[in-house]
Amino acid sequence: MTQDELLRVFIGPRAKTYIQKWSNNRWYFCWAGFFFSVFWLLYRKMYMFAVYMLLTGLMFGYLLYVLGFPLEYNLIINVLISLIIGVFGHNFYRSHVSAQLKKFQKDSKNDLKMLELIGGVTWSVPIAWLLLQILAGIFLLLPWIQYTFFPQPEPTYIEYYYME
Repeated sequence: MTQDELLRVFIGPRAKTYIQKWSNNRWYFCWAGFFFSVFWLLYRKMYMFAVYMLLTGLMFGYLLYVLGFPLEYNLIINVLISLIIGVFGHNFYRSHVSAQLKKFQKDSKNDLKMLELIGGVTWSVPIAWLLLQILAGIFLLLPWIQYTFFPQPEPTYIEYYYME
């Protein structure tokens, strides 16, 4: 098979768009990468890039916390990470695709079904990541929800007396 056909099989949907952009050797802003950042990386099965971006955000967020900056500065870090993915997203994906195709071509017993499984896109991982974030947010907000919407009654004088 030609390299073009392998790219089409690996990339899956929108393969024509990516091949056309890569053949022009022009820079394109990755709008999907900018707006969906890590979710887009997970959707395109670029798991290591996603882990790097998440760890970068955590590292800089923790560094700002240790240095005493307000938590609002984490928003700036998230926007910068989205901007990095937007600017370099197509390059990240191109290097990911070429590395995966090199691995695939080294092993002669691989077939096209295996290439489709390795490449393509997935909805399950980004959705699982979103659900994990929602669950973490709920668990972190549970004490606030409990004390805001279900306030505890004030102890009476007798309860104070027996507490001591």
